[in-house]
Amino acid sequence: MKLMQALKQESWRHKAFAVFLCILAGFYGPMSFRHYVGQMSDDARDILAAKSILLGSYLNLQLPNHPPVNFPLPGFPLFLAPFVAIVEPHWSWLKIIPIVLTLTCVLLTRELFKDLLSEYSLWILLALFSINPCTVEASGRVIADSCYLFAVLLIFLMLRRQVSEENLRNAWLLGVISAWAALVRPEGFCLIASVGLGLVIGKRWRSLGPFAASTLLLAGIVIWRNHKATGSVSGYMRIWSEILPMIREYLPILWNAQRVLCALTMDLMLGIPSARFDALLTGVAETIVVGLYFYGATCLYRRILSRQALIAAVFFYCISHVVLHSFWFAVSNRYMWPLLPFALAFTIEAVAMLSRRFWHPRYSTGALALIIAVLYVRQDAIAVMEVISKPLVDRPQTATADWVRTHLPSTAFILTPDAPWVTLETDRWTWAYISSTDVENYRYKTFFQGITHVWLAPAKYFYVPTISTRDPTRLWKASAQWLPSSPESFRLVYKNTAETTAIYQVIPAVHFFKSYVSYLYAYEDFERGNWPKVFRALDDSLKQYPQMTSSLNLYGAALMLSGGNLDLAKTKFEKAVQLRPDFIMAFINLARVNHRLGHRKEALEYYERAKQTIIANNDQEFLLQIIEKERQQL
Repeated sequence: MKLMQALKQESWRHKAFAVFLCILAGFYGPMSFRHYVGQMSDDARDILAAKSILLGSYLNLQLPNHPPVNFPLPGFPLFLAPFVAIVEPHWSWLKIIPIVLTLTCVLLTRELFKDLLSEYSLWILLALFSINPCTVEASGRVIADSCYLFAVLLIFLMLRRQVSEENLRNAWLLGVISAWAALVRPEGFCLIASVGLGLVIGKRWRSLGPFAASTLLLAGIVIWRNHKATGSVSGYMRIWSEILPMIREYLPILWNAQRVLCALTMDLMLGIPSARFDALLTGVAETIVVGLYFYGATCLYRRILSRQALIAAVFFYCISHVVLHSFWFAVSNRYMWPLLPFALAFTIEAVAMLSRRFWHPRYSTGALALIIAVLYVRQDAIAVMEVISKPLVDRPQTATADWVRTHLPSTAFILTPDAPWVTLETDRWTWAYISSTDVENYRYKTFFQGITHVWLAPAKYFYVPTISTRDPTRLWKASAQWLPSSPESFRLVYKNTAETTAIYQVIPAVHFFKSYVSYLYAYEDFERGNWPKVFRALDDSLKQYPQMTSSLNLYGAALMLSGGNLDLAKTKFEKAVQLRPDFIMAFINLARVNHRLGHRKEALEYYERAKQTIIANNDQEFLLQIIEKERQQL
């Protein structure tokens, strides 16, 4: 009798969970129409990488001659490739993949925690994870996030099984899937270390060898291929090489660690935009949530002895994930999302344990769930209204893309902020942005890189600060001003006001190119203090192109530093600002030369004009401190 009741109860649980998944599928499906495939660039980039895999190699289809590529990592494109082959070119069908993966993550979360949490707490965990705004967002984007979390949950389930019942064949498989997870997202290397720790704590010594061998073999093959084909292990290595010198002191790391914890606790777990609160309140909330996380993990570790290896591995993975991102200066909720089911589980357990002495655990966890759910639903409701109020967009900028396909040659090389998407839609070569400091440098680099056209469109990048890069969003805003101001180099050939796009044809100007090359030679000699060579190169530059303001400004600076004619230097600077009214450095140099000539009033005026130009253009703000310091010395 009791057995029959237990079976009926278990059957009821399965049916209830199946209904729950169907409701989620009905919610995630329409919500996926908030975004089109290619909107983030990451999704279009991964689809292009998958297409190259289908061609038999791992290439950059965006660039001429399709050179070998080492970024993105091939884990997600490998997973995506068969689906790309089926749906091409109807890319919107690929949205089914993240929806199914997200639902599978809900299922795997249930399997992972069903013997760690009470049934009541488990349902709270599943409900909160499912309606979390970041989960809803991930379910509609064809990016690696849902695939990576699927791999993480699957690996921890396999680890639990391996610790419970050792099987060497499963150890090999565990290593292969762990290596694949590391090739989906680089945080997967933290996952490999966590699984190794779990095997050690579980005393599965025989499994360590097969696990390590299969992991190193698969990851080693990809690393060897990347290094042989491209000369670098991964594109991430270049970024890390520029980030590390920025963090020689501990304060930047601590500051960024606080930002990461804020994204995890406030923005992701609690659903509260941290930007609305002051640092003290945010710090208190972070401390409470992190404390609950540690306490919940400790309680589970002490209470369930048979799962200590699993809990320790999960705990170590979450901590190492946060530590890794403390060194990565780009912070986003989606980077923390793979920790959400574990962080919520440990927090729910902590609240249940703390409330046992003075209140029923169900009441306390229920109250916590209700508060968080209200915060989640508030953000989800905004997203729902966005779907209802806006028309469903399968492909934006359709007319512009169609014009490119019909009017530009197949060899066109287009500079555009939506580079991966443009290549995906038009089958033309593309480049995302050019890091330039001024219009002349921009013109030179477009010629130098072989750009034939510039597709101007609204740009919004997620920027990773490094030593050598500037914010691409700001660069494209500057491009919107530079392109119309240089009709001799950029000719408008197409404009679509409705789609806020414009296409400019790059007109080769050999005299300008040669003049700028001479300027670059002069700049190298300028830094060495070789004044005769500087003046010869600048004379040649201005002979080729008399309107080269960079050469005029450098000429005046060289006259000042070499003890030359200050009046001539002033004339050069004045001509430079006449030709380019927003030339900040020329204004500063005009102030300096006027100061040396004893014209204090004019010097102050030019410092002020430089300051106002910086504020108006919202660029090169670091010069404001230099201007203020030099003004005080007048």
